[in-house]
Amino acid sequence: MVADGPGRHGPQLGPGRDAGPAARGRRRALHREGRRRRGPAHRARAPGAPPVAGAVDDARPGACICPRRSRGEADPDSVSTGGAGRGTSYERTADIYRQAGELLGLLHRQLAVPDDSYEQRENERTLDNLRKPHRIVPEFADRLRSEIEGWPTPAATLVPTHGDWQPRNWLVHEGIVSVIDFGRAALRPAYTDFARLGAQQFRTESALENAFLDGYGADPRDPAAWHRAQLREAINTAVWAHQSARTISSSKGIA
Repeated sequence: MVADGPGRHGPQLGPGRDAGPAARGRRRALHREGRRRRGPAHRARAPGAPPVAGAVDDARPGACICPRRSRGEADPDSVSTGGAGRGTSYERTADIYRQAGELLGLLHRQLAVPDDSYEQRENERTLDNLRKPHRIVPEFADRLRSEIEGWPTPAATLVPTHGDWQPRNWLVHEGIVSVIDFGRAALRPAYTDFARLGAQQFRTESALENAFLDGYGADPRDPAAWHRAQLREAINTAVWAHQSARTISSSKGIA
């Protein structure tokens, strides 16, 4: 999936250019960078997910949302190692967030599907996670369970989402943002792609949040739905972290 660079009409999503050695070189470079930073790069479409307009739908690794270069412009040998991941200057640069917001808005506007059962499914999944081993204080877990059981289950509008939209999945080359890792891509409400940023960078940097929304457009976070999403994210992350720690300990022979 490709986003055109800035132009008269702004970035646009479209199919990647599969033909020619330059395009293949860019794909290999992106794949190498994805493997270096996070392990194997993922395809733009998760298994079982519906196709997204402009998605690269083949078995080759390295699919991403990335800027299309102007005709005649020199191709880079590799993606810049100055990505927007944690600890780099890009993580606190407003224009990077504006571009990332614009790309996310383009992704979300590809498709919209009504779903009457999304909220109920997510509630049940979170309640199921609360039944698994975790380190949440029992009294607090009971309060969470009681609150979730009382939540409404309104109809939701689902759009193509990335599932892990945050700086560690943004690459920057010559000031242009590209996005990698679609391993969690699925149809979800648009606000769910704000979860990682909302729990991290947006908590302390309102200027970055404002820049992101300048690129994205209207804020999709309805207060009630956003509260439910944040609480689900916190619970599911806590359970996942505990399970992951147990798995790592077991593999190392730690009781």
